Amino acid sequence: MSASQLDVTGVAYICSCDDCPGFIGVLVTRDRDQLNLVGRLHTCSPEVAEDEDHHTCCFDDSCQKLDLVVTKVNDFDFENRVVVPHVMKTGEDNFSLTSKHVQFVTDELLVGNEAESIAVKYVSEKLAARNCKVCIGEMKIKYPLDTD
Repeated sequence: MSASQLDVTGVAYICSCDDCPGFIGVLVTRDRDQLNLVGRLHTCSPEVAEDEDHHTCCFDDSCQKLDLVVTKVNDFDFENRVVVPHVMKTGEDNFSLTSKHVQFVTDELLVGNEAESIAVKYVSEKLAARNCKVCIGEMKIKYPLDTD
């Protein structure tokens, strides 16, 4: 992973809590590398940017537009972070992420003690007793796209 390019596939463990927007998670790649995932709300402008795939006016209230921040685990300086803009989160607890750069569909949804166990193990001990939900599924990220 470099500061400007990312091409990975793996299993994502994505935690979301009712009391905070966006999400936090980890992607375990096929090469067994681990990457931090943070989905933060995207600030929309009235104009649709050239690289946006979705028009938020076309979706219902369960949809959110996010920026996906990807960093190496233990890279606390964010030196090699990649920010993938304009990712659409659709659905409530059992959600999907889509853009021309990101694909994720929840294969398994965990709640309660099972979710807390996975959240603490893979993401952060700070998620204990937060009533988080964990979505598990295959994720593909390719940013930027090849121009060939």
